[in-house]
Amino acid sequence: MPAPPQTMPMSAPPAPMRMPGQGGRMGMVLSAAAVVIAILALVLSLAVPGPSGVQGGVGPAGPRGDTGLTGPTGPAGPSGPQGPIGPTGPSGPGSIVATTTLRVTPGSIQILTTCTNFAGAEVTITVPGPGTIVVYSTFEFSLSHVTGTTDLLWVSISTDPADCTLVDHTTSLRFNAAEPTQTYFWTGFVMSPVAVGAGMFTFYVNARMVQGASDGGDFLESAATVAVFYPS
Repeated sequence: MPAPPQTMPMSAPPAPMRMPGQGGRMGMVLSAAAVVIAILALVLSLAVPGPSGVQGGVGPAGPRGDTGLTGPTGPAGPSGPQGPIGPTGPSGPGSIVATTTLRVTPGSIQILTTCTNFAGAEVTITVPGPGTIVVYSTFEFSLSHVTGTTDLLWVSISTDPADCTLVDHTTSLRFNAAEPTQTYFWTGFVMSPVAVGAGMFTFYVNARMVQGASDGGDFLESAATVAVFYPS
């Protein structure tokens, strides 16, 4: 006959978990607070710089270095605005003018085949410095013309009353041989520029009958002469 089964002894039930007391909870809270404070201290130590060190003294200045090479010239800047108009300067020396007018007694100054000066038509001018004197003269003359003969008259201005040289500014007046025989009254014009320095100058009006003076009927009637000085 089989043996009856053995009965296992029953174990005692586990003791209920014991809740921590008031003192234990307080310790946990303080521990957590300590951890937080430690973390904050670490963060602050990294964020706040430490005290500055003591600045050292300034040493003596070193020797001046060599001057470097001049760099290339930069581009020109834009033009500035136009400035105001300046005051008017003093007046210059200006021109000097001298004039003379001659009206002669009819038949008193005959124009010859030699150089003839129109006495009284000369003009005198005094200038203060270098420049150019331009002399102008208008003159009226009577010319006795015979058909078949050419009449040729030269009139010029010179500083010599006996100079009738043909130059660039000599006025040449011609009457053709085919013109009718009669006495003609004509007005002519002559001009001459002369470079001068300071001083006094006299200019003469001279004439010469180059052709056609054989009848002796050629005369000056009047003349007016003007000299103008232009400083250089």
